[in-house]
Amino acid sequence: MKAAHAHAGARKGPALVRAKVIRPYSHSLSDDEQLYKSKTQRETEAQRDPVITFADQLVTWATFQRSSCRG
Repeated sequence: MKAAHAHAGARKGPALVRAKVIRPYSHSLSDDEQLYKSKTQRETEAQRDPVITFADQLVTWATFQRSSCRG
C-alpha cells in the first residue's frame, strides 16, 4: 500500500493494489456469520474493517486531514 501511495504521489500514474482484507459482515441476509464466527472474532474483524481504517491510514500518510472525512 505504501509503495502504491508513493508511486501515485510521485505522479507516475495509477497504481493497482491487490489486498487481502477481512469480510467483517455477512454477504447477504441469508448468510448468518453468527453460525460460523465467534462474537470475539466478529468484533475483532469489525475493528479491522478496511472501509473504516483506510481513512486513518491516509491521515497517517498526511494525504488529507481527518476533518475533511465524512463519518
